[in-house]
Amino acid sequence: MRLYLHPDNPEPRLVKQLVEKLKGGSLLVLPTDTVYAFVTLAQNKDSIAQIQRIKDLPKHKALTLYCRDFSQMSTYVRTQGNQLFRFMKDILPGPYTLIFDAAKSLPHYAVTKQNSVGIRIVEHPLIAAILAQLDLPLMGSSLDLPPEEMQDFEEIADRYESRVDAVVECGQVTGAYSTILDVRTWPPTVIREGLGALPEGLPGVCGYASNSGFSINCERARSLARRHEFNAIDVQMRRLLYCPIDAFGDVSGRQWLGACIDRSSFRCITVKPHL
Repeated sequence: MRLYLHPDNPEPRLVKQLVEKLKGGSLLVLPTDTVYAFVTLAQNKDSIAQIQRIKDLPKHKALTLYCRDFSQMSTYVRTQGNQLFRFMKDILPGPYTLIFDAAKSLPHYAVTKQNSVGIRIVEHPLIAAILAQLDLPLMGSSLDLPPEEMQDFEEIADRYESRVDAVVECGQVTGAYSTILDVRTWPPTVIREGLGALPEGLPGVCGYASNSGFSINCERARSLARRHEFNAIDVQMRRLLYCPIDAFGDVSGRQWLGACIDRSSFRCITVKPHL
């Protein structure tokens, strides 16, 4: 099923039709302020499992929670106080995904093994109109396509129409992923640089470039290094990324080093001291 809605003022009759489908357990492909996404109601466990099958995701890979506003979001996360709230008010709604510690109200299939959850407050008229008629948030994940291939709605519909209950057009998407920020500690850490502009001074997953050299977020870097999750490190410089040197050998004492790693082989290319 394909639906075409007005890009600025989605038709209420069609929005209600989509809301009823979601309440009935449907899985939809909807546009967001970044890319097209698989979307279902957060309580629809079967549809969430279908997303994981389509994208070949492990069961412990949590999806993104799409909330109506800050009030709804606060039900599902543990926040870090007024400083974080002021920061969120400056950037949301918008093209950001924020990683929080999950509240106990979230079911186990909605959180990661680390009990974290990704939250979005999307700036898109269709998503806003749907959420305004629902008591629960939506849950979903971007399509398993490169973002640059999400501009042609008819091609997307041809590919996914048989696997979901409806594919919906409501204006052009930007074709760029959201910026992911880990807000479980202050200041937030950049996990992935995307469409959302980065506030000045935020560290990357393992560090950030500055005039004084390369600084390292030691705890986060050490955790990633131990698990060898190099693909999760998105602070990139062309084909290279920064990673703690202790992923490849022991470092004694309190000094940490930054290693420049080839993304395809994970081979240590160069080392820069953290001064």
